Amino acid sequence: MAVVDSLVPFAPFFVPVVSGLVGGASLLIRDRREARSSDHHYRRRLEKAQLEVQFLTGWIQAKQLAPTDSPVPDPEPGRWLDECYASVRRARAERAAVTVRGRSRCGASCCWGR
Repeated sequence: MAVVDSLVPFAPFFVPVVSGLVGGASLLIRDRREARSSDHHYRRRLEKAQLEVQFLTGWIQAKQLAPTDSPVPDPEPGRWLDECYASVRRARAERAAVTVRGRSRCGASCCWGR
């Protein structure tokens, strides 16, 4: 008990310091958790984009390797992909029009073409 009694005069100093350390540690843990979560979401989006690029690359290769001397195939099954290409071209053109010196008008860094 003598040790506890000798610490009582220092309590007004130790209480804010200890509570500040605990609060700072909880903020660091929360920030770390949020960063890991955003990294996880970024990786999932990146993997999905890589799979889409892989599919499109295979589609282009198949289209190039298709025989040209055969009768003209029905364009309906592949029309959606051509529409997707056109949509991507329009989106890139719109993005280029909005982007000013590597930053969008909202101030956020744009990473699409990098």
